[in-house]
Amino acid sequence: MFIPFILVAALLFGIIFLLTNDFVVPIMIHEDCGIIEGWRRLFGMISANVWQTVVYVVTRLVLGLIAAIVQAVLVILALLIIAIPFVLIGIVLLAALQAGNYVLLLTLLIPPYLVIAIPVALLIAVPFVTFFRYYGLLVLEGARPPGGAASSPPNNLFFRPGTKATAFSSVSLIVSQGSPLKRKTLPL
Repeated sequence: MFIPFILVAALLFGIIFLLTNDFVVPIMIHEDCGIIEGWRRLFGMISANVWQTVVYVVTRLVLGLIAAIVQAVLVILALLIIAIPFVLIGIVLLAALQAGNYVLLLTLLIPPYLVIAIPVALLIAVPFVTFFRYYGLLVLEGARPPGGAASSPPNNLFFRPGTKATAFSSVSLIVSQGSPLKRKTLPL
């Protein structure tokens, strides 16, 4: 009885986090509003596009699961490849020491391995995070009401397919929107 409650609560928390991260935060940045006002505007968009939102959440969860599996496989392969030189060095050091001091050996090899492995794992994650961020922005652009505040091209945070905008120009535009960051842009 307790486990299904935890699973349902985790699913609801995940959906709220997903909607906040993918939709509310971009709305807050674009409209220069707070979290409550961002959720109000999102509820207006959701009420006008209920099925599109349901399909987005289900698609995002399925794609997220597939991406997590692919990312885990890629990270494990990269970590194994990175470990090969450290294992070889460890074998040589173990043979040279002949004392069998495994703690000293691990103390010498693990920090440099982690210094290399952690950035590589993070670099593998970048395309996945970028895809889901951009996918959420494109769905949000399609869900906004026509003729709304975000429809004029100079202030439009969301790009239509077929334009020459890229993910990099989207980042620059996101940072340049809103009053606290109005004059800042990211270098391309």
